[in-house]
Amino acid sequence: MQDGNKVNKKVSLSVNEDDERRLRKISLSSLEKRRMTRRMSRTTFLSTGGSTIVESLPKKPLKLENTYRMAPKMEEKFSTAKAKKALRDVMQSFLEDKTYGRDNANIVKQLSDIIKNEMKEVISDRHKIVCWLVLGEKFCQSLQGGSKCLWDSKTDNYVSETYSNNSLFVNATVYALYCE
Repeated sequence: MQDGNKVNKKVSLSVNEDDERRLRKISLSSLEKRRMTRRMSRTTFLSTGGSTIVESLPKKPLKLENTYRMAPKMEEKFSTAKAKKALRDVMQSFLEDKTYGRDNANIVKQLSDIIKNEMKEVISDRHKIVCWLVLGEKFCQSLQGGSKCLWDSKTDNYVSETYSNNSLFVNATVYALYCE
């Protein structure tokens, strides 16, 4: 009989240990949630340096209504002269000390990001910018490239510029598409 009681005690102990582990897990997760809610309530309801409660709450993004403008305003039109000058300046400053290498994909990505950022200053916010770059080794060869676009010729336009130094050439084309 005593041997049977020992077995029952071991079984009950193992069941109790499993229950305790589960309770610990549950209690830890509930504590973490409580801590999280307390942190959130502290940041949203306590005064922060004289600001009001409304100012400390996270702001919802504004949802603007459509303007239904089908054409850009006169000052928003794409200026090819300004864009071409900006494109030429960016390419000259970025590529003057670069040399061609097989692993130059990162140069093209960096240059396209710089060109897009520069074009955002020249082009209005309603234009979407597409930047297409071709990088190659300057080695007595020729290259022809073309593109076709479906667009409104009154509002959409493009600028293209080629830069070359002793070891490489880059052809950059920037498309500005008016977004209604």
